[in-house]
Amino acid sequence: FKSIKNIIILTITALLITTNWLGFIYSVSIDKVQDASLGYFLTPMISITLGYLILKENLNLIKIISVSLMLIACLILFSTSNTFPFLALLIGTTWGIYGLLRKQIQVSPATGLLFESGLISLLTIM
Repeated sequence: FKSIKNIIILTITALLITTNWLGFIYSVSIDKVQDASLGYFLTPMISITLGYLILKENLNLIKIISVSLMLIACLILFSTSNTFPFLALLIGTTWGIYGLLRKQIQVSPATGLLFESGLISLLTIM
Protein backbone atom coordinates (compact mmCIF):
# COMPACT_ATOMS: atom_id res chain seq x y z
CA PHE A 1 0.00 0.00 0.00
CA LYS A 2 3.03 2.27 -0.27
CA SER A 3 2.56 2.83 -4.00
CA ILE A 4 -0.14 5.28 -5.09
CA LYS A 5 -0.18 3.55 -8.51
CA ASN A 6 -1.10 0.23 -6.87
CA ILE A 7 -3.81 1.87 -4.77
CA ILE A 8 -5.33 3.53 -7.85
CA ILE A 9 -5.26 0.32 -9.87
CA LEU A 10 -6.70 -1.71 -6.99
CA THR A 11 -9.47 0.87 -6.60
CA ILE A 12 -10.26 0.55 -10.30
CA THR A 13 -10.22 -3.26 -10.07
CA ALA A 14 -12.55 -3.10 -7.07
CA LEU A 15 -14.97 -1.00 -9.13
CA LEU A 16 -14.64 -3.39 -12.07
CA ILE A 17 -15.39 -6.46 -9.97
CA THR A 18 -18.32 -4.65 -8.37
CA THR A 19 -19.69 -3.78 -11.80
CA ASN A 20 -19.13 -7.38 -12.92
CA TRP A 21 -21.02 -8.81 -9.94
CA LEU A 22 -23.83 -6.28 -10.29
CA GLY A 23 -24.14 -7.13 -13.98
CA PHE A 24 -24.32 -10.83 -13.15
CA ILE A 25 -26.86 -10.38 -10.35
CA TYR A 26 -28.97 -8.05 -12.47
CA SER A 27 -28.93 -10.39 -15.47
CA VAL A 28 -30.04 -13.33 -13.32
CA SER A 29 -32.74 -11.23 -11.64
CA ILE A 30 -34.29 -10.30 -15.01
CA ASP A 31 -34.05 -13.88 -16.32
CA LYS A 32 -31.14 -13.18 -18.68
CA VAL A 33 -29.03 -16.09 -17.43
CA GLN A 34 -27.86 -16.83 -20.97
CA ASP A 35 -26.39 -13.31 -21.18
CA ALA A 36 -24.55 -13.85 -17.90
CA SER A 37 -23.17 -17.17 -19.14
CA LEU A 38 -22.22 -15.65 -22.47
CA GLY A 39 -20.36 -12.87 -20.63
CA TYR A 40 -18.15 -15.39 -18.85
CA PHE A 41 -17.73 -17.31 -22.12
CA LEU A 42 -16.49 -14.10 -23.77
CA THR A 43 -13.96 -13.42 -21.01
CA PRO A 44 -11.09 -15.64 -22.28
CA MET A 45 -11.44 -14.21 -25.78
CA ILE A 46 -11.37 -10.66 -24.38
CA SER A 47 -8.40 -11.50 -22.13
CA ILE A 48 -6.41 -13.02 -24.99
CA THR A 49 -7.18 -10.00 -27.20
CA LEU A 50 -6.18 -7.53 -24.47
CA GLY A 51 -2.98 -9.50 -23.82
CA TYR A 52 -2.12 -9.44 -27.51
CA LEU A 53 -2.93 -5.75 -28.06
CA ILE A 54 -1.72 -4.23 -24.79
CA LEU A 55 0.83 -6.62 -23.30
CA LYS A 56 2.22 -7.61 -26.72
CA GLU A 57 1.84 -11.32 -25.92
CA ASN A 58 2.43 -13.71 -28.79
CA LEU A 59 -0.33 -15.83 -30.25
CA ASN A 60 0.58 -19.24 -31.58
CA LEU A 61 -1.52 -21.08 -34.16
CA ILE A 62 -3.56 -22.96 -31.55
CA LYS A 63 -4.53 -19.73 -29.77
CA ILE A 64 -5.49 -18.08 -33.05
CA ILE A 65 -7.68 -21.06 -33.97
CA SER A 66 -9.22 -21.10 -30.49
CA VAL A 67 -10.03 -17.39 -30.52
CA SER A 68 -11.41 -17.68 -34.06
CA LEU A 69 -13.72 -20.55 -33.07
CA MET A 70 -14.86 -18.62 -29.99
CA LEU A 71 -15.52 -15.56 -32.13
CA ILE A 72 -17.61 -17.60 -34.57
CA ALA A 73 -19.58 -19.13 -31.69
CA CYS A 74 -20.20 -15.69 -30.18
CA LEU A 75 -21.31 -14.26 -33.51
CA ILE A 76 -23.76 -17.13 -33.90
CA LEU A 77 -25.09 -16.56 -30.38
CA PHE A 78 -25.33 -12.80 -30.99
CA SER A 79 -27.16 -13.26 -34.27
CA THR A 80 -29.70 -15.69 -32.82
CA SER A 81 -30.47 -13.47 -29.85
CA ASN A 82 -33.58 -11.30 -29.96
CA THR A 83 -31.77 -8.39 -28.32
CA PHE A 84 -28.19 -7.17 -28.27
CA PRO A 85 -26.45 -8.81 -25.27
CA PHE A 86 -25.26 -5.67 -23.48
CA LEU A 87 -25.06 -7.49 -20.16
CA ALA A 88 -22.87 -10.22 -21.66
CA LEU A 89 -20.47 -7.62 -23.01
CA LEU A 90 -20.47 -5.78 -19.67
CA ILE A 91 -19.70 -8.94 -17.73
CA GLY A 92 -17.04 -10.18 -20.14
CA THR A 93 -15.34 -6.83 -20.58
CA THR A 94 -15.20 -5.92 -16.89
CA TRP A 95 -13.73 -9.31 -16.04
CA GLY A 96 -11.19 -9.13 -18.88
CA ILE A 97 -10.03 -5.63 -17.94
CA TYR A 98 -9.92 -6.67 -14.28
CA GLY A 99 -7.51 -9.48 -15.17
CA LEU A 100 -5.40 -7.18 -17.33
CA LEU A 101 -5.03 -4.58 -14.58
CA ARG A 102 -4.26 -7.15 -11.90
CA LYS A 103 -1.53 -8.55 -14.13
CA GLN A 104 0.01 -5.06 -14.43
CA ILE A 105 0.80 -4.64 -10.72
CA GLN A 106 3.05 -6.55 -8.37
CA VAL A 107 0.60 -7.17 -5.54
CA SER A 108 -0.03 -10.60 -4.06
CA PRO A 109 -3.48 -12.04 -4.73
CA ALA A 110 -4.28 -12.07 -1.00
CA THR A 111 -3.31 -8.42 -0.54
CA GLY A 112 -5.21 -7.35 -3.65
CA LEU A 113 -8.29 -9.26 -2.56
CA LEU A 114 -8.07 -7.71 0.92
CA PHE A 115 -7.99 -4.20 -0.53
CA GLU A 116 -10.71 -4.84 -3.11
CA SER A 117 -13.11 -6.58 -0.74
CA GLY A 118 -12.45 -3.97 1.95
CA LEU A 119 -13.22 -1.13 -0.45
CA ILE A 120 -16.32 -2.89 -1.79
CA SER A 121 -17.49 -3.51 1.78
CA LEU A 122 -17.06 0.16 2.64
CA LEU A 123 -19.02 1.16 -0.46
CA THR A 124 -21.88 -1.18 0.43
CA ILE A 125 -22.07 0.11 4.02
CA MET A 126 -22.47 3.70 2.83
